[in-house]
Amino acid sequence: MSPAVRKGIVALTSMKVAVACFLMLALLTFLGTIHQVDYGLHDAEEKYFGSWGLLHEIPVTVGEKGYVLKIPLPGAATVLTVLFVNMSSAMILLCCLPVGKGFHLARRVGVLLTHGGVLVLILGGAWIEWTEVEANLTLVEGEQGNLARMYGDWELAFWKESGNVEGYRNVIRVREDAIEAAFENGKPITVPEVGVEVTLQMWHPNAKYDMLARDAEPEGYRTVSHLAKLTGIKKETQHELNQPGGIKEDYDNTAGMARAFSSEIRLHTPGGGSREMTIRMNKPLRYKGWTVYQKSFEQPPNGPEVSSFAVVYNRGQYLPYYGTGITGVGLVVYYLLQLVDFSRRSRLAREGGQA
Repeated sequence: MSPAVRKGIVALTSMKVAVACFLMLALLTFLGTIHQVDYGLHDAEEKYFGSWGLLHEIPVTVGEKGYVLKIPLPGAATVLTVLFVNMSSAMILLCCLPVGKGFHLARRVGVLLTHGGVLVLILGGAWIEWTEVEANLTLVEGEQGNLARMYGDWELAFWKESGNVEGYRNVIRVREDAIEAAFENGKPITVPEVGVEVTLQMWHPNAKYDMLARDAEPEGYRTVSHLAKLTGIKKETQHELNQPGGIKEDYDNTAGMARAFSSEIRLHTPGGGSREMTIRMNKPLRYKGWTVYQKSFEQPPNGPEVSSFAVVYNRGQYLPYYGTGITGVGLVVYYLLQLVDFSRRSRLAREGGQA
């Protein structure tokens, strides 16, 4: 083996690389948690944990002038990719090396299990990122609903009031891919159910949206017999939530800074049953693959309380537990054998001294 190849293998499987990756992940977790306070959970996830790179902004004041110091950092996707290559390369190298006297098979199994558990955690995180459904559900005190608005997927929704059931709307949805295809082909979008034909004059796939007040309409638009708007795709859950009220706890001696907030909800299941529960910041509601987290809480001075929930459907929710369990077993095997070896060498040293 040439010296260049040997150096490359050593660098690829270096423990220093793994330690640097773990430290960077800890830093990104800390910065993402701080960022979440002002910008929300979804924005923090996208910027720090779902990106390949980012610019972390630090406000700096020099005299009377304020500046923003931008520090380039790798995103969690980059760090996890490097860590995956490092761990998998180390496992392959470990399997190829002969079993030596000071590194017997059982201890090697412990190291392989530890590396394998970390790989399961990384691959599980990638699987969850690609397959999970993330949405937002906002409920005013006393309101109920089972439609959560998705963060990144969009649709053009048309609706009109039903003449048969009061308060019921017939909704026709056009998905984002169909909207983009119509624009690229120069064809209008026809919705015969409401007698509407829409011709797209401009398409901005990378544009960001501004949130409107509840039930507000964009300026310049008016309500007619049917309405249309571009909205986040609504994912129907298998359960319905009703929010009777919420609780907000503040830190002492602060101007309303929240220490914790929770929502008292009533869960209605498809079978007709219901039960009252409390969703807290670190105690979500779990039901048939759906997880509902307490995301934020608003308490207007002259209005009803408003709770916002993050609704997640996670197909790989048990993969982190498997990865953590495998890693734990590997560490126990490795360090238990280290302890046995240390005890054996200590006993031999004592016997040698007595002789």
